[in-house]
Amino acid sequence: MDILFWKVVAIDSDDVVKVQNAAGGSTDYAATELGITLGLGVERLFWQRIGITAGLHVTYLTAIGTDFAEWVKRNRSRALMQFTFALSYNFGIRKKTLKEKYEKEMAKWRQEGVRTIYVGEIDEETGDTVFVDQARERRGEFVPVKKKRVVAEDDDDMDGIRNKRDKCPDTPLGALVDKDGCPYDADGDGVPDYRDRCAGTAPAR
Repeated sequence: MDILFWKVVAIDSDDVVKVQNAAGGSTDYAATELGITLGLGVERLFWQRIGITAGLHVTYLTAIGTDFAEWVKRNRSRALMQFTFALSYNFGIRKKTLKEKYEKEMAKWRQEGVRTIYVGEIDEETGDTVFVDQARERRGEFVPVKKKRVVAEDDDDMDGIRNKRDKCPDTPLGALVDKDGCPYDADGDGVPDYRDRCAGTAPAR
């Protein structure tokens, strides 16, 4: 809802035009009345700094607050239309997203020679075991998970399983492993996932 203050004046004299009021007399063609405004706008950002905005607003005059005769209310224009176009520039410092912070942290870990640890989880919909790293993508947002570091001195093949519990001490770098440190085989066909080009085949018999 809006409150509008308006009037109609003559072009040559700048005097307010007179119209008939509700009592049959004369009154200025001016009013303070309520309006209902609906708007639609779009914004496009460029380089995360510059924005272009376009909008359309339509205001309906309700006649609430006016003292015009009914024929004046029926015959006057009851809608106002406004189109806007704006160019904006953001001078503030852009805040980094969680994904950007995560990637920066991971880059630092790689420089320190620390391997990313993958965690096995159960998919609630399918019941399958899936592997995720230290950040899960959930509903379009990256949600950090508690970080775990494994240094090379305690894990020769850097698979996330320390040497004393690792039953497969020469796992290739980057291969997903189970709790014993052996390459994971999701479909049970005897071929580890990191070499399996036909995922989902029937288990070996």
